[in-house]
Amino acid sequence: MNAEQIAIAVENLILLGFLLWLLYGPWQETVTAILRSNLFKIRDEIFDMAADGRGLSFDDPAYQQIRQSINGMIRHACLFTWPRFLLLALLLPPESPNSIDSSFDQIEDPGARKRIRKLMDQAYEVVVGTMLLRSPVFMIVLMLLGPLLMIKLLMDRAALKRHYWRLLNIVRQDAAAVSSLPDHYGLSNSLSTASSNK
Repeated sequence: MNAEQIAIAVENLILLGFLLWLLYGPWQETVTAILRSNLFKIRDEIFDMAADGRGLSFDDPAYQQIRQSINGMIRHACLFTWPRFLLLALLLPPESPNSIDSSFDQIEDPGARKRIRKLMDQAYEVVVGTMLLRSPVFMIVLMLLGPLLMIKLLMDRAALKRHYWRLLNIVRQDAAAVSSLPDHYGLSNSLSTASSNK
């Protein structure tokens, strides 16, 4: 190995190190910030529904449980990763119940119930998108296999719908588990300050 080859190898190692630092440093923080921002928007929309009295009030146990769930997702947004998701997918039964679903049933106004369910599904979809963005390896695999999977699923709409709801159910379970974690990141004070400013 001559000096030129050693220089090229060192340059490649430095470049690889920089790329890994970028993907697992600033990129992860950016993706987490995007997730939190989207969850704040969804939480604010539910807050506005309660403030305007559109089928929901601040005293509603359903409102408080849903808000607590979203706050937990915001607080622990950095924990939504594909390894956790895949582990839950393997361990959870296909139709496991979720506590947040029972809170939807407590909302008397059917229009408000439907709107909040839609907003919560959006929150779970944002979590899935964030998990995709967070993992460069998974993004590459999905780009390679994604078109084939989509063609297969589009040919069987029932299977597509079934997989979609299975995916959201796993994310719901993960969100419920994450929401109940204690605050180790010092975000509860900033969340309560942001909540009191609303």
